[in-house]
Amino acid sequence: MEASPVSNVILAGCITLLLAMVEVLDSSKARPRALLNLSFLAYFLLLCFGNIVSTLAAYHWVIPQWDWITSDWCWSAFVGVFAFELVIQQINVTFGGNNAITIREWVAKASDVAVASTNRNHIKLEIEERSKLAQQLLSLPEEDINGYLVQFFGGRIVKDLNRLAAENEAIPHQVKAQALARKFPQEIRGALKRRS
Repeated sequence: MEASPVSNVILAGCITLLLAMVEVLDSSKARPRALLNLSFLAYFLLLCFGNIVSTLAAYHWVIPQWDWITSDWCWSAFVGVFAFELVIQQINVTFGGNNAITIREWVAKASDVAVASTNRNHIKLEIEERSKLAQQLLSLPEEDINGYLVQFFGGRIVKDLNRLAAENEAIPHQVKAQALARKFPQEIRGALKRRS
């Protein structure tokens, strides 16, 4: 059975999504959930457009010329994705004899914006998660929170945080919960799981 252009386009889209995710996550050091933003979507769609066009070109004009390919598998998708990478590297667009922005620069700018948005999203998600963790800690008696503080921070921290709360007219219980959630989120999650 011959691989259809649709299956090649779908495979090219999947490869593109995987490559875009790996690149942005590697550059941002964020978690995959932080990719849920419009800038990443725009970056993915930009890459996807180029990869799909080159995949369709490979399907119709390149792969039929290669006699050594004996199976009708989705080779066009792979050829198309890597051909677009070559296009990104080599083609400059000019208007009226003046160099305009290159395709490589477009892709790099879109990647930079996607990384920045992913980082912002990652920070926002971390703040939300730590806030939820602090709320969970607030349900514990203050003695238990003090015990976690001493365990993770060391001896004088309880007095220091009580003083800090008094100086800022804050509630000591909340200040302590936020300090634990901010500095030791994994450890506190583990301790709360063991309690339940």
